Amino acid sequence: MKKILKRLTNILLTIFDFLAIPIVFLSSLLLFLIRRIGVHRTKFAKKIFYQIGVFPIIDHLTDVNSFFTPEK
Repeated sequence: MKKILKRLTNILLTIFDFLAIPIVFLSSLLLFLIRRIGVHRTKFAKKIFYQIGVFPIIDHLTDVNSFFTPEK
């Protein structure tokens, strides 16, 4: 029973992933454009990003080396 449920879940996720392609593609183009323009210049997009929770970016890894060095 678990195998059947897992297989069904994988099939449904694959179908969902395929159906989401147009939405993901258009969203990616829009986000690319906003990134090129600059978020600071897009008043309404920035406001929506704050409401959804995309901004503020709090725990952003800026130094790759600090990720790989052990804590002291």
